[in-house]
Amino acid sequence: ALRELQARGLGRVNARSRWIETAPIGVEDQPAFLNGAAAVETALSPPDLLRGLMWPSSDRLPQQAERDTRR
Repeated sequence: ALRELQARGLGRVNARSRWIETAPIGVEDQPAFLNGAAAVETALSPPDLLRGLMWPSSDRLPQQAERDTRR
């Protein structure tokens, strides 16, 4: 996700926390959550950054799938 943020030109990741795996609460049939935080430098407004983060990356999925099958 952090690489994708930079690849989309949304900002630069200056630092990040370690990843912490936590069990879901109140839901039994769900895998664990992976939590973390990042310090990101961006020129975008909060609404523009959120729009950029929420925009689907479906244009990149076929290439990613092709790379994954070659492993």
